[in-house]
Amino acid sequence: MINGEPFIARKDGHAVNHRCVGIVFMRGDDLWIDSTLVSHAGDYGELITHEKGHADYWEELQAQHLVPADEEYDEVSRGRVSYDKRCRNRLQNGTPKSNHFSSVRFY
Repeated sequence: MINGEPFIARKDGHAVNHRCVGIVFMRGDDLWIDSTLVSHAGDYGELITHEKGHADYWEELQAQHLVPADEEYDEVSRGRVSYDKRCRNRLQNGTPKSNHFSSVRFY
């Protein structure tokens, strides 16, 4: 977050303020993130979430030779960031009370 706002860090080092959901993998010192703008994400009950699953993203990383081909996705720390729709319209003094994104949960 930058100044309390979520951001995407681009390859050129600049930050862009967009609300995103996504999935992450953390392996050693490496972090891979696949994200979607909330406005383009899918519904999952009371959550808005990235529609791609960990298994599919891991296969993409393997196809790009970024991770070992013989390592399964469920052997690596992974997480998901979702947006809670129930909190979407909660405002305090005309501004969002909080960003309402669930924390990254690794499993």
